[in-house]
Amino acid sequence: MNRCYQCMREYEEEYDICPYCGGERNSKPKELYFLTPGTMIADRYEIGVSIGSGGFGITYKAWDCTLSKVVAVKEYYPAGMVNRVPGEKKLIIYSGSREKECANGKIRFLEEARNMAKFNTHPNIINVYDFFEENNTAYIIMEFLDGANYKEYIKEQGGRVPPDKALEVTQAVLSALSEVHKNGILHRDISPDNIFMCSDGHIKLIDFGAARFSAKDEERTRSVILKPGFAPPEQYQTRSRQGPWTDIYAVAATLYRAVTGTLPEESVNRVEEDLLTEPEKFCPELSHNLNNAIMRAMALQYELRFQSAEEFQKALQGEASIRNVGKELKARKIRRFLSIAAISAAALIGIQICLKVVEQRKAAAAILEPADISIWICADTEESVSEKRAILEEALAEFQTDYPQIAIEIQCMEKQEYETVLRAAMQQGTAPTLFDSSCLMQEDFDYLENISGVFDFINTGDYWFLNRYTQFFPNKKQLPMSFQMPVVYYNMLVNTEDKQVKELVEEGNFIVCREGFLTWYNLYRAREPVSNFLLPEEMEPVWDQVTDKERFLAGESACLIADTSIYSWIQANLPGIYKMGFFERAGMMGSFQDYFSISSTASEEEKQAAVQVLVYLLADTAQDVCYVQNGDCIPLNKKIYAAYVEINREFENLSDGFSKVDMAGENQAFLDMWMKDKSKQEQ
Repeated sequence: MNRCYQCMREYEEEYDICPYCGGERNSKPKELYFLTPGTMIADRYEIGVSIGSGGFGITYKAWDCTLSKVVAVKEYYPAGMVNRVPGEKKLIIYSGSREKECANGKIRFLEEARNMAKFNTHPNIINVYDFFEENNTAYIIMEFLDGANYKEYIKEQGGRVPPDKALEVTQAVLSALSEVHKNGILHRDISPDNIFMCSDGHIKLIDFGAARFSAKDEERTRSVILKPGFAPPEQYQTRSRQGPWTDIYAVAATLYRAVTGTLPEESVNRVEEDLLTEPEKFCPELSHNLNNAIMRAMALQYELRFQSAEEFQKALQGEASIRNVGKELKARKIRRFLSIAAISAAALIGIQICLKVVEQRKAAAAILEPADISIWICADTEESVSEKRAILEEALAEFQTDYPQIAIEIQCMEKQEYETVLRAAMQQGTAPTLFDSSCLMQEDFDYLENISGVFDFINTGDYWFLNRYTQFFPNKKQLPMSFQMPVVYYNMLVNTEDKQVKELVEEGNFIVCREGFLTWYNLYRAREPVSNFLLPEEMEPVWDQVTDKERFLAGESACLIADTSIYSWIQANLPGIYKMGFFERAGMMGSFQDYFSISSTASEEEKQAAVQVLVYLLADTAQDVCYVQNGDCIPLNKKIYAAYVEINREFENLSDGFSKVDMAGENQAFLDMWMKDKSKQEQ
């Protein structure tokens, strides 16, 4: 008896053609390097015709001589690394680096078999019967599936599948994934190609070649394996936070393709500009709830997707109303804000605030190439160096969790030496990637990168003054993280008549704080109007008024003209006997703090990473850590500013005058330098 290597039936030897399917008796392999039909492997499996091939393997129809049934045999054959003499079984492995690469690939190939074999009892996952090494390669023996893959099925249906059928397929895949994910494995290659529509009605998830054990905190690095249109943004990174939500995106993209007849926009393009059309626009019969479920599962931010197969299944079953991505994001923002308000209120009764929120950011930030970046900052004193560094490390902890492929080295030094060291590094081309540039003058700006790219990832309306950024920083080379405002502190024991700041200034009943140029400027503005920004030499008339905080503390004057930077000092030294007042005159001057810049000599990968660090430093968590919990500056972030004011009630009316205030911006370093020189002259 002869066996037909196409349909695997036996027929009489007198025939040269199979009477059942018309297959030729001595059929040749489709490609010279394929196994010849009739080849025996493992002394058990008789190879038939090839039914598929790819860059790393060839799949054959075969006959299991022991169990007398048709099986599928997948052979590891990495193209470009191996070859085979026509008619032979054994592979020839190329020497050199390809030999090691081939060996590693074979290990992964057998790992695929082990992964699949775990789920042999599940009706929606292809069964694996055996796997072994032979002929310088490896083989996986699987159940033979009769039918077509989902891609072919969709094509046969005219390019689109009715929603009911598409949901049936999707629920079967999610059922399979539920079991897979419980075992800590991600498929990572779900698409219509890897879903099989069996002739008997079963739906099977196949091809676990890209599967990996799901992300643990200590395991971040993975090879980039993806199918454009079906892979979420995190799969474009060699290091990323992947989990069940990664497969959820691919399942939703497959459902999108089935019901719309359109391949989804590639996620990496959506990150740049999200133009993905909602599926109900292509498929009017799709329910609004199902439309929202698909879009939620395809959200670019993985936090907004369904976090498990079971959760997505319930959403598709219509068990609850599903918000669209925009409404879900808005709801989460509200919950986060209420959380901030509640924690801030608790801080008012002595509980230390600890804001734990997830900042809003564009999903484009999810794609960063690996890079090593250095950050330099300075501290006022040598004793505070380690503390300042620790604060920044805490502020960036969430960034490090989200982007482990970015290695960050933080260096902090005492302010007196910082400027000299930084300038030398810039001139030598060894400047850090990102650094505090508060001390730099405009002649140093050639060493700085334009940082306007940060504004692609933030909404300026969420921050104080950044909607006027180019007015304050026309060169776009510096980005502040916080600010200070001019204020007047009243000593209520001295100011018994409770006069307003205007009256006190006119009477000369004030002391000017000797810390920074802005108090000089604002004093001048308070005493007589000026139309233009004052030059340093124009400040001479008020120089004699200089004194310090200690005289104010001793009660020598009713008020102290200063800024918000000494607020903690006032609180500590005049508890319960001080009030804050604000200048009412337009044109008063405020100052930005903690300027950051990016080195122009950094690589593109480093610059992109630095931009995202700046975005994170402006976001909720970092602003809270740096300025609510650990600083004397006012956060630029309006949401965190609200929490700051909730704790420090004296600031409640401060923002009323923000529209009247100018900011020193790029002039700050120049003005500070002048003030420093004048102090030296006085001494």
